[in-house]
Formats: sequence, C-alpha cells, structure tokens
Amino acid sequence: MRKTLIRSAILAGLVACSCAINPVTGKRELALLSESQEISMGREADPQIVAEYGLYDDPKIQAYVNEVGQKMARLSHRADLEFTFRVLDSPILNAFALPGGYVYITRGILAHMNNEAELAMVVGHEIGHVTARHGVSQQSRAQVANLGLGLGSVFSETLAKYGQAAQQATGLLFLKYGRDDERQSDELGVAYSLKAGYDATAGCKFFEVLDRQSAESGQSLPNWMSTHPAPADRVATTRQLAATQRPQFPGATTVAEDRHKRMLEGMVFGDDPRQGFFHNGVFKHPALRFQLAMPRGWKTANTPNALQALEPQERAMLQMTLASSQGVTPAQHAARVAQGAQGTLAQAGAERVHGADAYLATLVVQAEDGSQMPVFLGLVQRQPGGAIYQFVGQAVPGAYDGFVDEFTTAVRSLDTLTDSNALNVVPNRVAVQSITAATTLSRAAAGAPVPVNAIALLNNLASDAALARGFQLKLVRAGRK
Repeated sequence: MRKTLIRSAILAGLVACSCAINPVTGKRELALLSESQEISMGREADPQIVAEYGLYDDPKIQAYVNEVGQKMARLSHRADLEFTFRVLDSPILNAFALPGGYVYITRGILAHMNNEAELAMVVGHEIGHVTARHGVSQQSRAQVANLGLGLGSVFSETLAKYGQAAQQATGLLFLKYGRDDERQSDELGVAYSLKAGYDATAGCKFFEVLDRQSAESGQSLPNWMSTHPAPADRVATTRQLAATQRPQFPGATTVAEDRHKRMLEGMVFGDDPRQGFFHNGVFKHPALRFQLAMPRGWKTANTPNALQALEPQERAMLQMTLASSQGVTPAQHAARVAQGAQGTLAQAGAERVHGADAYLATLVVQAEDGSQMPVFLGLVQRQPGGAIYQFVGQAVPGAYDGFVDEFTTAVRSLDTLTDSNALNVVPNRVAVQSITAATTLSRAAAGAPVPVNAIALLNNLASDAALARGFQLKLVRAGRK
C-alpha cells in the first residue's frame, strides 16, 4: 500500500507540474511536451512518413494542397506555428497530422473530394488536431501511463517482467484520437473553413463519402475510419454547425468545384503499377526493372520503402529493402550489418544470382532474453558498387530452419525484368468528363476499368443517379496493363 501511495504521489506531482494552456480552449491541461519538443517530434517523424509512403510526384497538386492548407493555418489558433502540408502517394482514403504542424493527405482521399470546400474541411479538421494539441495530449497520457509502469517495475518483480509488453500495449492504446478530440476537430474544421471563406455546408458533404467507404484489407496505410473514430451523426452535426455559424461569415461562399476537378485531371487512381505489382505470384517493378517471387501463398505488402511477405500462420516474415552499398561488395556489407547488430555470421557464402554478386548468411544476434536468435540475410548487388537488394527473414523461436529454403529461393529468384508489357505498364488515372446530354451515372461509367460503385463513390452519387447536361463527372481512364 505504501509503495502504491508513493507512486501515486510522484505521478500526481509530475502531472501537476506539467500542465499548459490549450491554445484552443484556453484551459490548463496535461502537457509533458513543450512546444519546441512538439515541433521536434514532428520534424523527426516527417522524413520517416515520406520514406515509408512516398510523396505524390506532381508539383501542381502539392502546391494546391499547400495553398489551401496555409490559408487555413494562418487563420487558426496557432497562426504563428509553421505548418507543412504534404500529399502522400497512396490510394487509401486518409488524412492525418503529426504534432508540430505536419499535415498529410493521400492522393486517394484527394481524388474522392468533389470541390475545394471539401478539401478545406478535411485539412481544417487536421489543423484542428494540431492547434488543440491532441497529439501532444495523447503522448503525454502515454508517458504518464508508461511512467506508472516504470515506477511499478521498481517495486514489483512481476511488473518488471511484463512491463515492456504492457508499455507497448499502452502505446497502441493511444494511437487513435478519442471521440471528444474528433468532435473538437470537426468543430474547428468548420470554423477554419468559414473564416477562410469556404462554404462549410458544401465542405461537410465529404463526410458522407467517408461514411460510405468501407475498410479494405491488406492496406499498408490505415483508412480514415480506422484512425478517426467518428462521433455519432458526424454528417448531421457538422452540417448543423456550418448552418449555425455561417451567418457570421456572409462572404463564406467559396466551393470551387471546377477548379478542384481541373486539378484532379490526370491524377493516378488506385495502385500505381509503376511502383511494383504482383502478377501470377511474381512481383514486378517496372521503374527499377527487376522481378522476384516471394514465398508462394504468403501475404504480401508493397510500400515505397519495403516489399514484405508474411507466412499465412504468421510464423515467419521476409522483407526486401534497398540499401546503399557505399561502394562495398555484398560480403563487406554483410560484415557491416553484423557489426552494427553485434552479431555473428554463420552458414555464410558468396554466390551469383542471375549474373549479380550475392551473399547469403544467417546472422546470429542476441535476443532480449539472452538467447541466440537467427536472422536470414540475403544480399544481391545487381551492378558493381550499386545499391544492394537486402532480404531479411525471421521466424518464431524454433521455426527458423524450416523457412530457410523459402527465404533462399526468394533471393535467388531476383532477376532483371525484361517483359515489355510489364515495363510499359501505366496506372489508371482520373479523367473529368463534361456531360453533353442528360444521362445516368451507370451509363456514363460504362466501360470504365473500375466498377460502377467505385465511380459512384468517387463522385459521391448513387450508381443510378441522373446526370444533367454540363455536369463535370469524375471518371477513371484505363492505363496500360
């Protein structure tokens, strides 16, 4: 009991000394991070986000989103904070913000917006998370929870044994914003939109798209609904907020549907096959001109940063990344990896893989419990002094030997891509078509490379919606497969 009281007293003292004024509410709240720490957190995480998901390579689109974002940021509760707005090269419908003013939207969510007012609403919502310091609040609560576990570990051998796992679970617990944070960001999104001159009533309609969109499996980046738990009746509530506040902003009439749709013309829609795709079990990367076969039947994920495969029972995984060789051979690179991991190389040997220098080995490292853990390491250098294709394979304890052959087979399958059809593949793209005569969406979308319901969601219309002459319909133009 005395130990519990001591721990509680320490935590209470720390919390009492770590409160700050919330820029939005003006109230004191828990904040273990200063503003400079908050900015540093975002600045350090930003390159990791960009490396993991990639920026959409279109300066016009990047400039457009930045223009709208900066307009909103200048009118926010933290106008003096330097905001950064980026469009990620992902087809998933999502937008999110990091502490310190870093706001990201995917090309997928941008394509599904039907006007600039909707873009302003979503960007305003994310700015709201930053101005209200929701991320800082989450981090502070997580630190307090972890601090409690750390103090408990001092007093209890049991907690010391399981403290690390508990801390990891606590970190996951605070990954999502709470519903109160979401409501506040919805309110701020409406307020910032109106201040910037946008018709927030039109902007609120985008939440209908998010309600309609169902989660898809196998996504590397979660969708909006999985990271933004929706308050009840979000669409109705934001519409009511917009209607109530709009009389205070008689000039808030901007919708800019035509401008927004012109910006979307030609945007990549769906997965971009130029960045790699699977065909008959073989992964092909046209931009880098290589192909390989991951273990058959394994779950796969392709991101700008890595190609990953997970065994169906989740007993093993294999990941391939590109590493700078800094002018050394695969064998020399393996020695550097082993030194950095404080491990030793076993069952190692150099060989040739389809004419390229390669080196395969088992890297033995020490696990946290002191046991020896084997890690598969496969390195292929397709050009002397060039980048190294680095394969890393792991398995659950005791299962490593059973997967070495599959790891090895995957490495030895790496080869130059010569298939002209694969090399010349191009993605589907958004196309905006002006309706010349009254018709229906299903008729206008006939022949599209995606289902009619995808076109309906893209335009936030029913599949059988009537289209009047002059309506600007977003369609999808087929790429070359």
